[in-house]
Amino acid sequence: MQSQSGGVVIPCAIAAMVTICFAWSALVSVWGVAPLFRICGTAAFISLIVFDDLRRQRIANAVTFPAFALAIVAATLEAGIQGTLEALSGAGVALGLFFIPFACRWIGGGDVKAVVVLGALWGVEPLVGMSWWMVVVGGVMAIVMVALQPGGLSDLASRWCKSTWYSLRLRRIVYLPPGPDRAAAAGLPFAVAIGLGAAGFQLWGIPWS
Repeated sequence: MQSQSGGVVIPCAIAAMVTICFAWSALVSVWGVAPLFRICGTAAFISLIVFDDLRRQRIANAVTFPAFALAIVAATLEAGIQGTLEALSGAGVALGLFFIPFACRWIGGGDVKAVVVLGALWGVEPLVGMSWWMVVVGGVMAIVMVALQPGGLSDLASRWCKSTWYSLRLRRIVYLPPGPDRAAAAGLPFAVAIGLGAAGFQLWGIPWS
């Protein structure tokens, strides 16, 4: 019973911290005042996906599919057919941006669907900025996870060099996955990067703008 309780408390605590971080960032956003449904919807969605990812190492369709439908409905109610088109455009851009990381098995299908939901909630331009911050946060998290294991960084460098060499030689993307005993094989809770990336966008906007 204690182990089950501990297995719930830690994901709940992290999900709450990431959600609070996003909610606070929305109050001081450099991007401007966003519609309430976007802020509240994103905060609720982040809390669910972070908990799900940490608890079960996946983001369930039962979370992403209804959230996507609600995002489309909300956008339509707010701005009519134009809102629908903007939501679908944001979702499409999200799918395009994260298809290659998914194809390379760097992130899971649930992670892609979660970003698609944010694309539907925020539209194209904010989604692009959020995605940049998601990649930055996810990269830092991955490096820290690998660095904490002895020999982790050297193994990472070796795999990436070999993957690049094979990709250039074969003229297609080749990714050499980590061994089962490596920290990288455990997977990255990318939902945390999604939540913190959304907060980073609110705080610092789009770096190249």
